Amino acid sequence: MTDFDSIIDFVDEVNEKARRMIAGGMKRANGSELGMDLRAGRQLFVSDECVCVAKENDRTLQYYGGFEYVDSEYRIELGDFVIYMADDERVQECIDHFNSKEADEEDEDEND
Repeated sequence: MTDFDSIIDFVDEVNEKARRMIAGGMKRANGSELGMDLRAGRQLFVSDECVCVAKENDRTLQYYGGFEYVDSEYRIELGDFVIYMADDERVQECIDHFNSKEADEEDEDEND
C-alpha cells in the first residue's frame, strides 16, 4: 500500500516537490541570458546540471532556443516541468553562457 489515496495525490506531491526544488535551488533566467533568442522564454530556470522550463512553455524553448534538437535521453518531464540535462551539448552551451555572463557581471560590480 502507498502513502497516497490516489494517483492524483501522488501527482500533486511530485509537482509540489518539483516546484520547491526548482524555486529554491535554481536561478531564474530568460532566453537571452542563456545565449538564445529572448523569445525562447522569459521564465527559465538554470543550474550547473540543467535548464528547466514549465511544460506549457516547452514548445517555445524548443523552437526559439534550439532545444528541439536535444536528444530525448537528456529531456525529462517531471510533473509540470521539463528538465534538460547538461549532458547534452546544446544545454551545456546555454549553461556556460549564463555562468559566463554572471561572472562578467560580478567582475563589473567589483570594479565599481
